[in-house]
Amino acid sequence: MVDSWWPGEWPWKAQNSIWRGGGITHGPTSERNYEKKVNKKMAAKALAALLSDKLRNDRIIFLDNVSLPAGKTKEAAKTLGAISKVKGFETLSLKKNGNVYLVLPKKDDKAARAFKNLPQVESGEARNLNALDLVTHRYIVISDPKESVSILGKRIIK
Repeated sequence: MVDSWWPGEWPWKAQNSIWRGGGITHGPTSERNYEKKVNKKMAAKALAALLSDKLRNDRIIFLDNVSLPAGKTKEAAKTLGAISKVKGFETLSLKKNGNVYLVLPKKDDKAARAFKNLPQVESGEARNLNALDLVTHRYIVISDPKESVSILGKRIIK
């Protein structure tokens, strides 16, 4: 004998939140945006503080120029090997992701292509340097310091 006149489960049972086994009234949605806005002055102060901390802890090295005429990874690896012989930068050439961030004063396709295949190196322009790059990388290599530091200085002073 059937207890109810409806054969099987009630069709609205899984949809209505007040019934047993029902849905969640105000459940989480995937459309939620977790981004936070950071003011320009606050981002500039964070960049300045992180740069000064990296400099204080000897995690920044300045190179006069990164010239890779052929744009080959082999040349980039030799450059990194030479930098890693400097005292305090012995672990620079470890193949650990996020170990080195190369700051270039302007877009250089040959240098970017040469360093792209090395897992421990990421490169970017000085105008695009941000606090996240400084936090996630152990060492910062700044190429052409006069031009790069002037670009960074303009961003910090604003």
